[in-house]
Amino acid sequence: MEGFGGAGDWMPYMQDAISVLLNHSDCEGYIASWQCEPLAKRLEELLPLLSEDGMPPDMRQYTPRGRAEQFIAGLREAARNGENVEFH
Repeated sequence: MEGFGGAGDWMPYMQDAISVLLNHSDCEGYIASWQCEPLAKRLEELLPLLSEDGMPPDMRQYTPRGRAEQFIAGLREAARNGENVEFH
């Protein structure tokens, strides 16, 4: 978000836990352990909006919703263990 440009005003969204992810590089850095649980909760609220693309149950992990669920689980594990989520 920040530094991306455009005419949008991002300030109203900066208090939303999702801003941690939206304002993050996709190839470096980390999400701090204390940010993981709030982000997991916010992503969980968004799950109903994500598609499962009619995939069979054994392929569900490859859908947008399945990937989000996997990321949420990883965020929660990191929060429990006091670990950062690193991006490489």
